[in-house]
Amino acid sequence: MSVSINLGGESVELLPEKAIFWPAMEMLIVADLHLGKAATFRKLGVGIPEGNMEEDLNLLEICVKKRNAKRCLILGDLVHSGDGLTPYVLDQISKWVKRLHCPLYLTLGNHDKSLKAEKLAEWGIAASGDPLVIPPFAFCHHPPDETPDRFTMAGHIHPQVVLKQGPDRVRLPCFHVKDQVVILPAFGSFTGGHTISWTSNDRVFATTGTSLIEI
Repeated sequence: MSVSINLGGESVELLPEKAIFWPAMEMLIVADLHLGKAATFRKLGVGIPEGNMEEDLNLLEICVKKRNAKRCLILGDLVHSGDGLTPYVLDQISKWVKRLHCPLYLTLGNHDKSLKAEKLAEWGIAASGDPLVIPPFAFCHHPPDETPDRFTMAGHIHPQVVLKQGPDRVRLPCFHVKDQVVILPAFGSFTGGHTISWTSNDRVFATTGTSLIEI
């Protein structure tokens, strides 16, 4: 189940699939796919299967079609590294873009430096630096250091929380709303994460992949 929340005076939906849907703009927003990360590790001799990327791309395609999104915005780190941009990875991304039938926008992240402008143009992805402003929001990869004037959506941190029940504990990705900023969880399934701390003024929504839990 999704959670409707007011951010910057706009109603948006937090989705358990680690995405935000902005109904007024019919836009799906995600962050940190890190496509090709498994291929990067395989080049280092680590036996990581390829399936993560295909599953992530399929899930994003499902999210776009389920919400009938007319555009999709990625808040940086679409890819992981140049070493991971193998012919197979590039081919999978190309096929995914064609299946999506949806304009794609990217605020460039630190891991996207390996993406050439020609490749982005070939894929039809409109790329920009930080921030991309679509009132009332600003969108960027790196969260701002200070409280911004505009409500800002960002990625980069890969926020997670640890939930405890007696001797058991589970680590879950989360949305972290703090000081005019919402930090999205990493959409990619092979990304790792950073355990956050928060105050009573923040709002934190952990996701199991199928449901959201406000902490």
